[in-house]
Amino acid sequence: SELAFDLGDWNEFERHATSSIALLAETNDTVFATRTNVFDLALRFREAEENEDRPAISALLEEAKAIQEGGLDNTILRRVLTSGYVAEGR
Repeated sequence: SELAFDLGDWNEFERHATSSIALLAETNDTVFATRTNVFDLALRFREAEENEDRPAISALLEEAKAIQEGGLDNTILRRVLTSGYVAEGR
């Protein structure tokens, strides 16, 4: 998922992220869960951007900030944050 995201291959990202999300219920691995939650956030953020849904973008930006404040440093999360800040004119 992360490699596809970095390459901008949205079809592959969505395919792998969706598979990760489906597996989430089957694991107790907190690292996997955290990364998968970021994949889900990125999917929702991309949809909000495509729909130009400003309220959703703002809500997802707040969700991303909360995840980052929890200590996660992740390329996808940083890109969502950057895109969210740009969308809000910050």
